[in-house]
Amino acid sequence: MDEEVIHNQDHIRLLDAVLMEPDKVPELVKENPYILEALNCCDETALHWLAVENNLDGVRLLRSLGANISEWAIHHAIEVGAMEMVILLLELGGEPSIDVCRNYLTNEVWELKPKQKRLLISYLNQYGYEL
Repeated sequence: MDEEVIHNQDHIRLLDAVLMEPDKVPELVKENPYILEALNCCDETALHWLAVENNLDGVRLLRSLGANISEWAIHHAIEVGAMEMVILLLELGGEPSIDVCRNYLTNEVWELKPKQKRLLISYLNQYGYEL
């Protein structure tokens, strides 16, 4: 079987466990630690997908088990206006690209509301990122 297909199946397996049986996720990760970095067809890890879906508990669970936070998970959470998720990802050690964040503040396609912009600037500044 193609390695990419296997990787995608691992991603689905982990995501299903997080969403339906979170108590079984630690054992699943213990059996296969690489499952945390398995990608779907869009090159997203399960943590990234959960961040875009604003699933705070799922992100906390996977991060507690060692999942990495990609800068794109943060950027995509900004795109969908999930400011609470952006804050959580920063609190959990995620590191965004400041140039991309600057673009979100002025981008007409992903127009953030004024309150979202203030919140984003405030939290980025709190974590040492100057816009």
